[in-house]
Amino acid sequence: MYSDTYFIDCGKLIPVKEKWFYLMIMMMCKKLRLLIFKLIKALLLIILVIVASFKYFEMRYFKPYLPYIEEMYNQAKREESVTEMVKEVIFCLETETFDYFDYYESSPYSYIAGVVAIHLVERFVEYKKASEWHFYNVLWTILLIHHFDKEKLFILYLHLIRFERGFGLANSAQYYFKKKISQLTVEEVVMLLGIARSPTMYSPFSHPENAKKIQSRLMQKLKESNCFPLVATE
Repeated sequence: MYSDTYFIDCGKLIPVKEKWFYLMIMMMCKKLRLLIFKLIKALLLIILVIVASFKYFEMRYFKPYLPYIEEMYNQAKREESVTEMVKEVIFCLETETFDYFDYYESSPYSYIAGVVAIHLVERFVEYKKASEWHFYNVLWTILLIHHFDKEKLFILYLHLIRFERGFGLANSAQYYFKKKISQLTVEEVVMLLGIARSPTMYSPFSHPENAKKIQSRLMQKLKESNCFPLVATE
């Protein structure tokens, strides 16, 4: 019904007497379509380059070390005796200071993946600049999240907790308290986490005053956080 008096283009009715205006609109619509097409094409190309670069990084700088990480996990079996209490204390005290990614909608595990990435990058990767260190940490965190589930990452994290004779929460508990992880009290877990921040400075054998100070400070932080009821309500 509009064919004699109107042109229809771009969803609009254009009077025939304004044909020149219609032609201009038609050209603009055509250019807009071409621009949108080019933008989509460029965006897809960028995504393709990013994915290809990420895959190259994974093959070149991560997968060669997967067997070593798996072996490290197999050596960390002693850490599997960790109790829910130990896990809660670690999440309450440690996860506020580090957050790369919202892993499974749970920031504690983004912290876990990030800390494991830092230790592994220090062990396996050669870098010259601080920017390279940050770059590797971010990508290794993403890849660790992709290749390992939450429980494996947590076991690796426990295995990499430092003390003055090496690494591992189980080894640390045995060294300082002659206990298994499952036998630790809240105060002892807090002490071990404090020692891990600087094993030499906070050694209860060499510097017992410093060890007590860091334990008291972390216990106070744990109470104030209100995320661990057994401590907060005491």
